[in-house]
Amino acid sequence: TSLPPESKQSIPMTTEPQNIYDDQHFFNNYQSIRATYNPYNDGLDRSSILELLPEFPNNSQTSLDLGCGAGKFTEFLHDRGYEMEGVDISERMLQVARERLPDVKFYHSGLETFDADDCVYDLVVSRLVLHYIQGFSEVMERVFRWMKPGGLFIYTQEHPISTSARGIHPSNVKDKEGNILYFTVDNYKQDGKRVECWFDREVIIYHRSLETIINTILSAGFQIVKIIEPSADQELLEKFPETDRSIRRPPFISFKLVKPI
Repeated sequence: TSLPPESKQSIPMTTEPQNIYDDQHFFNNYQSIRATYNPYNDGLDRSSILELLPEFPNNSQTSLDLGCGAGKFTEFLHDRGYEMEGVDISERMLQVARERLPDVKFYHSGLETFDADDCVYDLVVSRLVLHYIQGFSEVMERVFRWMKPGGLFIYTQEHPISTSARGIHPSNVKDKEGNILYFTVDNYKQDGKRVECWFDREVIIYHRSLETIINTILSAGFQIVKIIEPSADQELLEKFPETDRSIRRPPFISFKLVKPI
């Protein structure tokens, strides 16, 4: 079994992990927009991770939601029968998660510093989090160590063709009528920090080429089971025509990884 909350290990960090969600202004604005259906997060990203999940958990699989936020997806997995734990850097987010799931263990920690025992988890999930993490390879190596043999790590992140020019150029170029002519991809092979503005606050993401992402996954020891670049289906397009841009340039990429037996 995994360690109790107060016993979870911590990895020293030389730089402070990003914790924008404990900024009251940012938190309030973020919670406001997440209170309504978002066709990208709740449509594209969620559908892709559901496609990668096992249909049913086997015998109360011990699972971790890495970067669980307010615990909405943790709750979904909990209701499907997974024995859930969650970790997040934001205490404000965790307050919401604990109110939502009082019987679930939630750990207050940055993903760069969080650690656990070896071979304790059957499943680790992470939705749209790891592109905010500087130490991607270190997190991958630790997740691999936490997994039981045969365990799955299923995660999503922003697609590198979407993050390459972030904070450097506008994301697209439009004609005089406001129609998108094409999307911007630049500095693709220059991995590293990108800075953008959300709700009048600077937010840091870390761009990595697909080459870097896949080689880091393989170097950690994982095998890649499946990759999805989610795009809008006909039903989503009819309800949200603007999601046609996901066909032209996928905003996310989803991975299903396994620790070999």
